[in-house]
Amino acid sequence: MQVESQSADRESGGQAGALVALIVLIGAVLAAPALTSRYGFMAFAIVYAVALIAWSVARSAPLKFGVIVALAIGLRVAMLFSEPRLSGDVFRYLSDGRAIAAGRNPYTVLPDDPRVPHREIPTIYPPHAELLFALVHWLTPWRLLLIAADVIALFLLRRNALAYALFPPLIFEGAWNGHVDGLAAMLLLVAWTYDSGSAAAASVGLKLIPLAAIPALLIRSRRRRRFLLTFALVLVLPAIPFLAAGSFMSGMHEYATRWVFNSPMYDGVFALVDSLQVADHLKNIWTAIKDPLRLELVSRFVYFHLYSDFLTRCVLAVVAVALIVRFRRSPAASIGALLICSPALHPWYWLVLAPFASGVWLWLALCAPFSYLLYAGAPKWVVYALCYLAPLFIAWLPLSRRGTSIGESPSSATHPRTAPDTPQS
Repeated sequence: MQVESQSADRESGGQAGALVALIVLIGAVLAAPALTSRYGFMAFAIVYAVALIAWSVARSAPLKFGVIVALAIGLRVAMLFSEPRLSGDVFRYLSDGRAIAAGRNPYTVLPDDPRVPHREIPTIYPPHAELLFALVHWLTPWRLLLIAADVIALFLLRRNALAYALFPPLIFEGAWNGHVDGLAAMLLLVAWTYDSGSAAAASVGLKLIPLAAIPALLIRSRRRRRFLLTFALVLVLPAIPFLAAGSFMSGMHEYATRWVFNSPMYDGVFALVDSLQVADHLKNIWTAIKDPLRLELVSRFVYFHLYSDFLTRCVLAVVAVALIVRFRRSPAASIGALLICSPALHPWYWLVLAPFASGVWLWLALCAPFSYLLYAGAPKWVVYALCYLAPLFIAWLPLSRRGTSIGESPSSATHPRTAPDTPQS
């Protein structure tokens, strides 16, 4: 009887601690916009650290599903009228949407809104995203759409709904800063749950990152031909009007060849390629080949690409493909492998794998917002330690495996679930 009493006391104490952590998390979420607006990215990082620690405890609070949904909506609605402070990408969404609504092609015109970052570059977003921006090109309705997407995901993730409802990156990057990635995550979860090629295509059409999860979806699918056919049709059809109009996603070339942010993989490979003078050696090899074969016509193209940055991106692309093949049964691992190999790794990119996240991928997604410290002037090694070494260490701790993860590893799954509330296999 004494042992049972002690066990009950521990359980009661754990529940009380979870509820206290929930209150702290709510306070951190509500305080973040004002503190960030006044004190900048360093203040956000501090508030975010509080929210992260509180989330790790609060995710095990004993709440009913209806309360969880209400709590998720309430936390997000609290962000509706706060100015986005972490990123200006949502203003690009709205500008693109207004351009299409006015009959202009966002792939050929530049935005005139001074809040839009990199206004000199045409939009990088795929056609599905552009059409959605045209339908919803006001900030508050756009945020309401993202909140609705999170609520749908909660119903698909009933068993782990609280962890998803309180997931700090979703609240800060989604409802507050308006990133489309949470919507892409929900569609990818629908594709996973219902073996839907159309939902998968819509997810990829909003953000290219979900492409990494397509092998896992195909392995899981019971109707692979149908999946591929619907995927191809839904992916291609919305692009046809833009292709017919001329320029198509030209800004993506600028992004893919120039952007570098918060990527230790890029920094490491670049340092190696540069120190070994790989580009110079390849130029010498090509010169020895092209002179006797008289390949002057293609030499300009070849030489143009033989520099350390381009070679580094090529190496990372090959590694990413190899890792996606290696982790092809797991959406979280496949997407995570792609992200780790990306030269530019913004924190909101991790939202795409959030419904499937567990283990180290969960903690990498959670710690990604510490990269905002780079904007506050923090040393790169400090940011890398927080964003990458800390998640590895936390995932290694036995304590981190207690409670509820957002998603179970789907690597052993062989068929889709039959209903939203069926536990993932």
